[in-house]
Amino acid sequence: MGRTRFSSIASWIHTEIRGWTLADRISDAQYELLAREAEVALRQFVADGRVSFDARAHIALAAKV
Repeated sequence: MGRTRFSSIASWIHTEIRGWTLADRISDAQYELLAREAEVALRQFVADGRVSFDARAHIALAAKV
């Protein structure tokens, strides 16, 4: 477990949607709706304008041999 942090809900949503595989599966209109709704639905994770919550992470390291 680790702690993830974002500067805002908008930043969190952008990273999760536009920064991953969902970017090609959601229209601009759908994204805008999601972003608006997320500001309300996810406000429990906001403190001082920033977002923070516990999350699992997998870290992989590779080396060329």
